[in-house]
Amino acid sequence: ANAARNAGIERARAPIVTFLDSDDVYLPDRLERTLARFDENPSLEVLISSFVSVKGNRATRCVNREAFLTRNTLERALVSQTIFIAGSAITARHESLLAIGGYDSDIARMQDREL
Repeated sequence: ANAARNAGIERARAPIVTFLDSDDVYLPDRLERTLARFDENPSLEVLISSFVSVKGNRATRCVNREAFLTRNTLERALVSQTIFIAGSAITARHESLLAIGGYDSDIARMQDREL
C-alpha cells in the first residue's frame, strides 16, 4: 500500500493530496469541507478527518462527531498509541508529502500513523 501511495504522491499535480482506500467511501461534502480548511489555513500541512465505521446500513462507531480531529484529540491518540487514523482520512499538501519522503515502504501495517 505504501509504495502505491508514494507513486500517487509523486505523480500528483494538485497542491492538495488525499487518499481513498478501496473499502472506504467519502461522505458527500467531505472534499469540499476539507479543501475549505486548507483555504482558510494556509499554514495547514496535513488534515486528518474523522470517520464513521459502518456495518450494513448502520453506523456502529463515529470518531469525533465534529468531523475533523482537533490537535488535542490527535495528540492523545498518538501518546496513548491508540490508532484510529484511517488512510482515507488523511489529506495533505503535496509539497509537504514530498518534503517528508512520503510513506515508509518498509512498513506493512499501521503506516497511516507513521506518516
